[in-house]
Amino acid sequence: LDGDTIFALATGTHETPLPDGVPAAFPRELPILDAVCTAAAQCVERAIVDAILSATTVAGIPGYRDVFPSAFGTSG
Repeated sequence: LDGDTIFALATGTHETPLPDGVPAAFPRELPILDAVCTAAAQCVERAIVDAILSATTVAGIPGYRDVFPSAFGTSG
């Protein structure tokens, strides 16, 4: 874990009904917040994978594509 942080904010302009299955002591927004944070985490994950797969060798430090070219198949 390198400390990536994802924030989710709400305007509070709409009342959120208490969803089924969430204890009354829990925040009623919990299922919505969970869904938003899950989507954000998946976007960050995809961006990181894209960056790793797109990186090339720089200053003698090899990129993933240069170390494991067979992972990308062959063209031609």
